[in-house]
Formats: sequence, C-alpha cells, structure tokens
Amino acid sequence: MYWRYLISLALILGTFHWFPAALYAQEKTSLQNISGHWKGIITQEEGGYRTEYKFELFIRIKDNKIVGRSYVFVEDLNAEMEITGAIRNNSEIYLRDIKIIGHREHPGMEWCLRQLFLSYQVENEKITLEGRWQGKTSFSTCTPGKVKLTKVDPRA
Repeated sequence: MYWRYLISLALILGTFHWFPAALYAQEKTSLQNISGHWKGIITQEEGGYRTEYKFELFIRIKDNKIVGRSYVFVEDLNAEMEITGAIRNNSEIYLRDIKIIGHREHPGMEWCLRQLFLSYQVENEKITLEGRWQGKTSFSTCTPGKVKLTKVDPRA
C-alpha cells in the first residue's frame, strides 16, 4: 500500500515538474512567428490628419527584444521609423518608435512617435496583431487610434 502512495506521489510530482516546461514550449512556439513582415492599417480618431493610413512592420527578435522598422503611408506622405518592443504575457506585444529614419511630410506637419499595444492572434491560420496606439510629436500629443496587421507570408 505504501508503494501505491509513492507511485501516486511520483506521478503527481512528475506532472507538475513537466507541466510548466510544456507550457513554456507551447508559448514560445506560438510567438516564434512574430519575426517578419506585417502589413495592414493604422487608424486615427477624429481630429487626426487622416482617419486611415497604410502601415507596415519589419520586425525580429534580438536579445529577447523586438527590433525593426515601421512604415506609414498616406497619399504622397510617408515615414520610416526605428522600432523596439517586447512580448508581454505571451500574447501581448508592446512596440514603440524610437526615432524617425526618413520621412516626407507637409510643411508644419510632424509624424507621431507611437506606442503600440497589440494582441497576437491566430485565427483561421492567419496570424494578426491588433490593438491601439498613442503617440506624441515634439509639440503635442497625437490623436490616438487602432492598428490591425496581418503577417505576410514569406515568398519562396
């Protein structure tokens, strides 16, 4: 009878010992696809320059951080920004623009340096990042908005 207790205890401890490792492997697998090209839109609430802009990210994981570039396009205006960020709670992505690398803008206009709060989702085999953003320029707070991006499949 004592041996049954030991076997049960060993099975329970074995389960708890391996359970966190299995979760970690699953979480890591689900977010390994974060690196790459993302394409979609970024919106701005009423009061912004436009309500919708084309938006792209090229990101990768480096030293446990997200690094890369973001691109915003509207009409003949655009901006390229260096971006950095982190993965939080295994499905939340935090990104922020560090600096503007290149841009085309109207006189008196300034691009927002943004903070993005995104959720990583897989639905119908499509990987998406969706959420909200806020930002500021050198002279003002930007009108915030939403972001929706879809992972672009690499070309063969």
